[in-house]
Amino acid sequence: MGMKDLIQEQLLQAGGVSSVTPEILRMDGCRVTSQSDVPEEVFLFTLYGTPCFPRGDLTTVTGPAKSGKTFLVSMLMACCVERRVLAFERVREEPLRVLWLDTEQSRMTTKRILTERVMRLAGGCPDEQFYVLNARGLTPKERVEMLRLAIETYRPDLVVIDGIADLMDDINSGSDSTALMQQLLGMAAA
Repeated sequence: MGMKDLIQEQLLQAGGVSSVTPEILRMDGCRVTSQSDVPEEVFLFTLYGTPCFPRGDLTTVTGPAKSGKTFLVSMLMACCVERRVLAFERVREEPLRVLWLDTEQSRMTTKRILTERVMRLAGGCPDEQFYVLNARGLTPKERVEMLRLAIETYRPDLVVIDGIADLMDDINSGSDSTALMQQLLGMAAA
């Protein structure tokens, strides 16, 4: 029985207590069926011809220290300007804007990664494509606020956060992790 049928049945029983609550209506609004009208995903890149990194999604790159995480995201950032970088290819013809929030490196190391790795992989590129913020000296709360403001201001196509754990006071707190993920999902959806 669909939600509309349920509501009609409830209306027929007017005067009785309805079992349709705001929570049920909200839940029904989240339901996905084979007939749901859902917009197609818009991918930013392909890897060996396979679409990857959909716009508005959160993707986490994890691994042990020195395993190539920064190199991988450097390739993605470079691919935002240079159409093809190694096995990655940008889907759109037009270059993409990148916001990179670095919470781990010194300002000099952030600049070195930008100039000696990202720009080199991209064959040189204008600073206008990159909004690089070094937030190493800020508190976790200040970093999250800077990220939110930068996304609203610059409207980037790709956001790189190096290191996400530095956006929380306590990385072992489940409630802090959940709150941060909700904030990031909200920013991604905007």
